Amino acid sequence: MDLDHAAVERVLRRASELSAAHVDPDAISAATTDELLVSAASEVGIAPEAVRLSLAIERLVPAPPPTRYDWLVGPGWVVTQRIVPADQSVTMARLDDRLRRKHGLRRIRTQQAHGEWSRRKGAFAHLYRAVKQISGEQGVSDADRIVADTRSADLDRTVVRVALDRRSQRTGRFTGGAIVTSLGAAGLAVATTAIGPLVLLASPAVLVAGTATMRRGVRQAASAEVELERMLDGVERGTPSRTRSRSRADL
Repeated sequence: MDLDHAAVERVLRRASELSAAHVDPDAISAATTDELLVSAASEVGIAPEAVRLSLAIERLVPAPPPTRYDWLVGPGWVVTQRIVPADQSVTMARLDDRLRRKHGLRRIRTQQAHGEWSRRKGAFAHLYRAVKQISGEQGVSDADRIVADTRSADLDRTVVRVALDRRSQRTGRFTGGAIVTSLGAAGLAVATTAIGPLVLLASPAVLVAGTATMRRGVRQAASAEVELERMLDGVERGTPSRTRSRSRADL
C-alpha cells in the first residue's frame, strides 16, 4: 500500500514522537514503501521500530468521526486503541475469546485483520446482560456491535483499534429526552391555561429534565470506554477469560 504525501508526514511525525527524535517530513517524503521509509527515517535518527509502529497505526481503518450531538448524548461509536505484544492472529484470538466468553457477544466474523461481534438476542441473553449490569460491566455486553481492526507492526507487536457501536442507545437517549421535554411542555401548557402564567416559571425545570435524560448517554459512553480499556488490558496481558460451563454464549 503506497502512502501519499500527507500520510508520509503523519507517519514520520508520529514515529518522531515515539522515538523522541525530530525530523522535517518533507526531507524524505518521496519514500513510498515501508522499507524505504524505515531506511530513510533511520538515517535521521528515528528508530525503525517506531516507524513500523507508526505505519501500522496509519493503516488502521479510520475511527468514526465525531458528530454535533456527542456532547449531549455521547458518541455513536466508542473507540479505543492499544499496542499488543503479540502477532495479529494471537491478538485477534484473545479478543474473540474475551468478547464471546466474558461479554457474551456473538461472533459475526473474524479475519486476520478484522473482526465483528454483535449483541445476542433472546431471554437467555437478556438475563446475562442483567447480571452484567448488576456487576457494573454492562457496557460491552450491551453493545449493538463491536468492530476490531488490527495491523501488524512487526513479528511480536500488533496495533488494535476497537470500536463499540452504541448508536441505537444514543438515539434512545435523544428520543427519551425529547419525550420528557415534550410531555413537560404539554403539561405546562395545560397548567398555564388552568392556573395562570406563573406556571411558566417551571419551564426551565422541564428543559433541564429533558437534557439530563439525554446526558446520561454521555456517562454510558464513558463507562463503555472504561470497559473496553479493561478488556484490552486482558488482551494485552494475554490473560484468558474466565471459563464457564458450556452455554449459548460459547456456540
